[in-house]
Amino acid sequence: MTTTDEIRLANQELLSAAARLAGETVEVPAGVVLRSFSRAVRMARLSGCPASQLCVEAERLTRQLLALRAGVPQQRGA
Repeated sequence: MTTTDEIRLANQELLSAAARLAGETVEVPAGVVLRSFSRAVRMARLSGCPASQLCVEAERLTRQLLALRAGVPQQRGA
């Protein structure tokens, strides 16, 4: 069972990771990074990731999502 302290710590880690990712990723707008991070957190939670590993897993998934985005040509004005 996850305690409230563990959840608070996980939330603080998630906020720090989101800010760090948005600040260090200059190739894409911060909003795109934050949306990708949000999707990654959701994917990690749905896969049953424990709260203690949620931040690490979400950050890994975010980097994968951003790498995929960078490799795919973006359609503009479609």
